[in-house]
Amino acid sequence: MTITGALHIHSAHSYDAKLSIKAIREIAERRGISFLCFTEHSDELTKEAAEAFVRECEAASDDTFICIPGFEVNYNGTHVLMIGCRTFVSQHATSTDLPLWKAGAALAIHAHPHRDRYYEDATVQSVVDGIEIWNAQYDGKRVPRNGAGRMFKKLSRKLPLHAFAGWDFHRASHEGGPLIAIHTENISEESILSALAAGNYTMSSALVSVGSDGKVLRGSPFMITLTSAFSTTFIALGKGVNAMLAGMGLRAPKPLAAAVRKRI
Repeated sequence: MTITGALHIHSAHSYDAKLSIKAIREIAERRGISFLCFTEHSDELTKEAAEAFVRECEAASDDTFICIPGFEVNYNGTHVLMIGCRTFVSQHATSTDLPLWKAGAALAIHAHPHRDRYYEDATVQSVVDGIEIWNAQYDGKRVPRNGAGRMFKKLSRKLPLHAFAGWDFHRASHEGGPLIAIHTENISEESILSALAAGNYTMSSALVSVGSDGKVLRGSPFMITLTSAFSTTFIALGKGVNAMLAGMGLRAPKPLAAAVRKRI
C-alpha cells in the first residue's frame, strides 16, 4: 500500500510552536496523512523534556498513524534534522556531539540550507543522509527551492544523498506543505524509516512530484524554476515586512497572515 506523511514538524515541545502532538495529528488525519516526523528544536530542551516528548509521540501513535520523534539540532548555525531519534545529546551540537546525535537517529537531513548559505563543513557531510531541498516555510508549499536543488545536485555527485521535503510546521496555517509518499506493507515506524533511509519515496504538491534523487517526475521544470523564484521572493518580502512592523511595535493581522501562508 501507499501511505503519505510529512517531515519537519514542530509541536509545543519546541519553544516557537504551540500545538500539541495530538492536535497536529488531527490536522494531518484530515488530509489523509498516516505519519509525521517530528523534529523539535534541541536549543532549549532538557533531557527530561526530550524524554517527555518521545513518550508523547509514542502515546499518540497506533496501528493507523505513526508519530516519529526526532530533533532539529543547531550545529554552528547549520540545522540538522535527526529523524527517528530518541536520545537527547545536547542543546547545541559541537563537532563531537553531532556524530553522537546521528548515532541515535535513523537518518540526518540538512534543513533549509539557504539559511546557512548552502554551507556544509566536513562534520556535517560526514553525518547527513540528505538535504531538505523543499522547506514549505521558506521555499513555499508549491515547489522546491532552486538553490537547494542545485546544492543537492552538486553534492550528490560525490556523496550518497537523498533529497527531502519538509513542512517546518509550527502552527495551523503551516499545514498543507509537500507530502511524502512511500510504499509499505504496514504502517509502522520501522517500515517508514526504512523507506525514507532507502530513498523509496516521492515528494509532491498539487503542482509537482519529485523523486528522492531530486529529479522531477511531474510538472514543468521551467514552471518550477519560475514558481520557486516568485515564492521565495514573496516569502522573503513578507518576513521583511513583519520584521519592520515588529520594530515599530506592530504586527500584521493574524487572519491576513494565516490566509497568505495557506496559499504560498
